[in-house]
Amino acid sequence: MPLSVVEALRGAEVEVPTLSGRKTLRVAPGTRHGTVARLRGEGPPRPNGKGKADIHYRFVIELPKDLTDAQAKAVDALAKTFNGADPRAKLFEEASS
Repeated sequence: MPLSVVEALRGAEVEVPTLSGRKTLRVAPGTRHGTVARLRGEGPPRPNGKGKADIHYRFVIELPKDLTDAQAKAVDALAKTFNGADPRAKLFEEASS
């Protein structure tokens, strides 16, 4: 299920396809690429005949290949608010211990 960067960061409610139509799925703020969400009872019928199975959606954050000048400025402004935080810093701390 593709998500925009804004939807992943801020959270959203997105329409998703199911076997019986469309449903709304809630995306939590801070959702990461690859996160899996589940809609209970919206999948195919269970083999034992007791209800329907669940349906799972994997979130994929879609990134634009090219940014407009306004988008590039917005990304630069966002980067400044993170104060240069390095998401890889813990990798080297744990490796040197």
